[in-house]
Amino acid sequence: MNPQHSISRFVPKPQNGKRWVIGDIHACPQTFRTLLTEHLKLQTQDQLFLLGDYIDRGPDSGAVIDEILRLQQAGFQVYPLMGNHEEMLLDTYDEYKDDEGKQKRFLQLLRLQKCYGVLDKNEQIRQHYLDFMRELPYFYELDDFFLVHASFNFKIKNPFQDTDTMVWGRKHEYNFDLMK
Repeated sequence: MNPQHSISRFVPKPQNGKRWVIGDIHACPQTFRTLLTEHLKLQTQDQLFLLGDYIDRGPDSGAVIDEILRLQQAGFQVYPLMGNHEEMLLDTYDEYKDDEGKQKRFLQLLRLQKCYGVLDKNEQIRQHYLDFMRELPYFYELDDFFLVHASFNFKIKNPFQDTDTMVWGRKHEYNFDLMK
């Protein structure tokens, strides 16, 4: 977990408007924009929750993050959270950033993951993308439920402390007695 941000945020129900939830955009900015404008017809009074994985696999990771930031700056209520692809990028970046030899390996990993559009002309990750990812919470608490990228670990007493499961979890057997 990145110590620079909070693990969660509470978001109260909107006064007016709808709540929308979208997961795994994976670097497809045109599809994302079309979904918002033509299908959801997103309004500023709506709340849009994005469940991580904005980067990798698609044609332009940077454009997806830029679109999220543009929406927020335009007054839309957009709530992105951490996905495993953002966490992987940050972890790898932090591991390789201070070693010039390892930086080449990092660039190879970005290409392997098809993480396009995040580098500047000097092949460095643009700072505003790093800042965006470092500030992502791991889950949102709403009035009546929680939103997370993957899952919660209900095998432990406090499932809200296991950020690894929040971004990587796949399948769990749930024992709700532990929640008491």
